Amino acid sequence: MPTQDLNAFFEEIKPLIGTSSSGAVDLTDIKNSLNRGIKHLKKRGVYPARDRTDLYVYPTVWRYALPDAFQFPRNVDQPGYSRRVGYKEVDEWWRCVESEDNIMAIETELGEKCLLLKIREAGSSQVIHNGESITENGTWLVDSALTDATNLQLDTLNKEIGVGSLEFDIDVSQFVANIAGVYNATMNPVNLAAFKNKSAFLFRFFLPNASKITGFTAIWGSDSSNYYTASTTEQFQGTEFRNGWNRVGMQWKDATVTGTPDDEAIAYVYIQMEYSGTQADMTGFHFQDIRVEIPSLMEFEFYSTYFVKGADGTLKALFDGDGDDVCLLDQEDEDFLTFWGATDANLIKGQTLHYAEHMKAKNQAESEIFAKYGVSLRTPVKSYSRNAGYGRARS
Repeated sequence: MPTQDLNAFFEEIKPLIGTSSSGAVDLTDIKNSLNRGIKHLKKRGVYPARDRTDLYVYPTVWRYALPDAFQFPRNVDQPGYSRRVGYKEVDEWWRCVESEDNIMAIETELGEKCLLLKIREAGSSQVIHNGESITENGTWLVDSALTDATNLQLDTLNKEIGVGSLEFDIDVSQFVANIAGVYNATMNPVNLAAFKNKSAFLFRFFLPNASKITGFTAIWGSDSSNYYTASTTEQFQGTEFRNGWNRVGMQWKDATVTGTPDDEAIAYVYIQMEYSGTQADMTGFHFQDIRVEIPSLMEFEFYSTYFVKGADGTLKALFDGDGDDVCLLDQEDEDFLTFWGATDANLIKGQTLHYAEHMKAKNQAESEIFAKYGVSLRTPVKSYSRNAGYGRARS
C-alpha cells in the first residue's frame, strides 16, 4: 500500500503551481485542501482505502461486530484455504443461511451495522442439548422454587433453527429475586474436555420484550455440585439484547469453578435470565441450541473510512498533523489528491492557466478512481476467503 505524507504532498504540489508571486500556499492550505478532497470522495461513495482486522469466526455464530472505520466488506482470509464467500442482501442471506455456506451480508441491528457471516468448517462445535424437546435427552424443568420461571412447554413454531424451541413464562411475584431459571440435570453426559478454556458456551434465546432484561448466567457441569458459571450483559457479538432471537454466549476461560467438574461428562445445564425490578409478568420466552464452540482466527478485510495514517501509526479519517500519511490502495489513487491539491493551490496563487490544466488532470483522476471503487461499493460483490445472585444449582 503506497503512502505519502503531508510534507511530500506539499513538495510534489509546489512545482505544479508555477512562480506567480500572488497569493501564498502553505502546509495548512494543502492539508485543508486534501481533507476537502477526501470528503469529496466519501460524498460520492468512493473508498479507496483498505484495512484488516482479526476476526474469530465460530461455526454457528452469524453476527459479528464491525470495526469503527468499516465501509464495505472485501475479503475474509485464513491461510491454507481457498473458498469463496458470496455477498448477499440481508433478506436473501437469512433465506439461505440453513442451506448454504460461505455467505456474508451487512445487517443494521438496533441502529448499528453488523457482519452476517457463515463459513463452512470454521472452528469446531459440540451440541450439549438442542433444546427441541422437554423430555428427550433428560428432562428440562423451570426453577419455580428459587426463580420466577413457570409454564415450560415445547413450541414448534417459534424457533431460529431446528424443529422447535422450549418456551417458558415469568411470574414476577413467584420469587423475591429478579431472575428466571431453567435447568436439565439428567441429560446424557457430553465429553467437552477438548473445549475447556478454548471455547464459548452459546445458546439462542428469544425475548418477547428486551427492554428490562439485564443479563444471563449459564451454569454447566457434571452435576449440581460441580460446575462452571459465567455471565454476560450483552449479546455474544457485543450488541445489546433485542426483541426477538438473541445469540447469548460466554467464554469458558472467564467462568468461575465450583467443586470439581468432570469435563468428560458434562450432564448438567442451568440457564438464568436476569431483569430489572420493574419487569412485569410476561409470556413467551424461548431457548434452544445449547453448545460450545472453538473459533477459527481469520482476517476480515474491508474498505475503510480512514484514509490517513498518523506518524504514530494510528489510522484516521482526515489529515491533522504534518507527519500524516495517506494510505490509499494504489499510487494512481493518490494522484487524485495530488491534482486536487494543485488545483486549490493554483486558485490561491491566481494562476488560471495552471488551474485549468490541473483541474482537467484532477477530473480525469477522479473519473478513474470512481470507476475503480465507486460502482463496486454500490453493487453487491463477490468476496472470498483464500483460507477463508444466581438461582441455586438443582439436582
